[in-house]
This record gives sequence, C-alpha cells and structure tokens, in this order.
Amino acid sequence: MALSVAAMPSFHNGTVHDLARRTTITSSTTNTQDGFFYSFWMQNSAGATMDVENGGKYSLTWTAASENVVGGLGWNPGSAQIINYSGTFSPSGNGYLSVYGWTTSPLIEYYIVESYGTYNPGSAATLLGTVTSDGSSYDIYHTVRTNEPSIQ
Repeated sequence: MALSVAAMPSFHNGTVHDLARRTTITSSTTNTQDGFFYSFWMQNSAGATMDVENGGKYSLTWTAASENVVGGLGWNPGSAQIINYSGTFSPSGNGYLSVYGWTTSPLIEYYIVESYGTYNPGSAATLLGTVTSDGSSYDIYHTVRTNEPSIQ
C-alpha cells in the first residue's frame, strides 16, 4: 500500500488550504480511513487501483487485464445506514455499481445492484422476486457458493 499526500497551496490570496489525505491501494487489503472501513480485493494483481480519500470518497479503476475486482467504503461492523452516492459509472464491458456486504449467522454475501455493464450478475442465479424502493426496482436472486472466499 502506498500513501500519497496532495496539497492545494495558495500563492497569492492568503487562503489557507488543508492537506487532503489519499491512500492509493494496488493489492488486496482492508483497513480504515477517516472513520470508514474500506475493502479492496482482486483475483489477480493486474492493473486495478483504489484511491481512498477523507470524507468517504473513493475511486476504483481497472484495466482489461484486471479480473474480479471488488472495492469500496463502508462500516465494519455494519448497521442500518442511509447511503447517498454520486459519480459516474460507465463500464466498457462487465462491472457492477452496487452496495456490497456480508451478514453472519447465517453467512450471506450480498449485492444490491443499481447498474451493471454487459453481464447481469443475477443471470446464473434463481430469481426470487422484485422489490421497489425509492423509485427503483431491484430483482432478488439466490445462489449457493461452496468453497469460495468469504469473511469467515
């Protein structure tokens, strides 16, 4: 993990600017920054990068050589949260814009998918139904994964 610091100096108007802390991550890891838990995982180490900034901001970039990349900010342990987001999601190929997490007892990995690229992540699972929340519709799928990475 590399740490970089960026500054916005003022040369003429006397305004004081704070340093903005940014952590650049290039390998699978978890940690915290500015009160947020972050997680970054990739199947291989080919071209994916996550930049974490203070204030709950982050960016995730990947190349065609990247494979199965998951990254984001959140809470650990989790609890009920209101999640607001903004940004741009324009994958050229596969990708998901989603809320991602885990529960324990029972062990469940979940994604709440807002948008996806060329592959619907639910297409290989069983459709259980659809729910509507805040003007958007979400399909609910179920699948079982055995001998796969997990939080336990």
